[in-house]
Amino acid sequence: MNAESVIEGAIVAVVVTAVVVFYRLHHTRRPSEAQRVAAARRRVGLTVWDFAAEKWIELAPGVKPGDRQMTARDIDEADPLELLYLSNAYDPGIARLRQAIRDEQHGTGDHTTTNPTGDQTP
Repeated sequence: MNAESVIEGAIVAVVVTAVVVFYRLHHTRRPSEAQRVAAARRRVGLTVWDFAAEKWIELAPGVKPGDRQMTARDIDEADPLELLYLSNAYDPGIARLRQAIRDEQHGTGDHTTTNPTGDQTP
């Protein structure tokens, strides 16, 4: 054996070893389809307070809160004036109207409303 064949053999061995190592690293880093599906199922969306709906809503994974939606952490850190601005204004008339709409949707309404002067209208 001459020195050139030893060097060539060493180079081939190093190249083959490097290819095997890089292939294994690449193959082990890429998650399989089953791993990706399992990870997606484990992900849970954010729970946010929706100021328009006035209730907690579970968002789908990857969905960001909207303009009038805040997480519990955001609410804790928010300025009370900002929370007041985002909240629906309380008005007994609006509350009665909302209840009448809910009753109508459920078929329990008596179809009468009270106007601001206190008169009932059919």
